Amino acid sequence: MINALIGFIQEGKAEKALDAIRHMLTQQSMVWRDKSGDKVPADLRLLQVENLRVDESMLTGESLPIEKNTAIVDSNAALRDRFCLVYSGTLISYGTALGMVVTTGDKTEIVRISSMLRTVPQLSTPLLRLPAVETLGSVTVICSDKTGTLTCNEMTVKAVLVNNKLFTVAGVGYNPEGDFEIIDETTTIEDYSHLYELVRAAALCNNARLERPSGTGLYRVILPKVP
Repeated sequence: MINALIGFIQEGKAEKALDAIRHMLTQQSMVWRDKSGDKVPADLRLLQVENLRVDESMLTGESLPIEKNTAIVDSNAALRDRFCLVYSGTLISYGTALGMVVTTGDKTEIVRISSMLRTVPQLSTPLLRLPAVETLGSVTVICSDKTGTLTCNEMTVKAVLVNNKLFTVAGVGYNPEGDFEIIDETTTIEDYSHLYELVRAAALCNNARLERPSGTGLYRVILPKVP
């Protein structure tokens, strides 16, 4: 009885997901587009681009817009590495482009999601696995690498373990303010040579920079463009 109920609920959720995917697909589109925020109407091969960045988070989970170009990629390239293609349902963040339609409708990349949903095996109810439930109930910290969905997409270091000493890092987000603490006492990196060398190595290996646009008061990370 319980398995039947769980199966009914899962099937209902799958149907709702499929309906949502159908609504993502654009039924009509303009031939020429000249403004940001447009939804890509089909899977396209890019022929010309100018500072084009596309939000593909719905497909790849990457929260930052992807810079696109017209360079040919390997046929086996991962989805996130297909820089010469844009996909139906994704959003243009900024820039302009000219592309040729390669797939539409049921052949698009987004529809592959619906196919995957149809093949998801039915799972047995977790209510029959009481030890697992008890273990989950005792969890105090959950670490996730999903970006831009449940967070502000500002992943920062909160603790550093070096030379058998644990330092906590104060501060919030990308604001360049904060302190190092050890055993609840504020310290500086100059007081601990191993900590200093670690921070120095991290700085030397990093080619990003912080920027605060005027009027916002918020810092953001700027990555160098890949040639």
